[in-house]
Amino acid sequence: VRIQPGSGVHDLLAADETLARRLAAAPCQVVIGARSGSKSGDFRIAEGLPPGPLADGAGLRVRSVESLRPGVSMRVRGAALAGHARAWREHVDVDAATEVLARFDDGGAAVLRRGRMRFLTATFDSALFDAIIAAAASDAGLPASRLPEGLRMRRRGRVQFAIHSGPGRVRVPAADGVTWLLGGPELDPAGVAAWIVD
Repeated sequence: VRIQPGSGVHDLLAADETLARRLAAAPCQVVIGARSGSKSGDFRIAEGLPPGPLADGAGLRVRSVESLRPGVSMRVRGAALAGHARAWREHVDVDAATEVLARFDDGGAAVLRRGRMRFLTATFDSALFDAIIAAAASDAGLPASRLPEGLRMRRRGRVQFAIHSGPGRVRVPAADGVTWLLGGPELDPAGVAAWIVD
């Protein structure tokens, strides 16, 4: 497993000790989604309860879980985060060294942080999930911006690429006056653009 800057572990049911050690040692922000580490490699309940080998790094233990019926949501609030949980929720016991960034209305921990690791105890709505990822990116010193549906950005050296796999035409977030190597400021579906970043 290679750990990339800004790593995310989203719904990784089976996690092993090697991955847990690498995530704990990684010099980046790590976001661990609900259900991660809940199963062993042979799909049994993780030893010592979920999140299994990720528990020490995350500073928590999952004591119970619940599925939320379609259409049911639970409000989540924190100093800088607000939104709703949908579909899945975990009830956790939290170490004293783990900071609770947001809670459910019933007081249960929803979003936690311990050092560079964040742990999500539910499946969140898009706005809340995006805010959590933006906060992790900010803590890593990375700029984060909301992109149109289907637009992906990649940068290699001074060349910025935009690849559009979604519906309709989109505008790429390029500054005025850039030098275009491929395409232009608007992309149709399956369009690609590249420009020089100063």
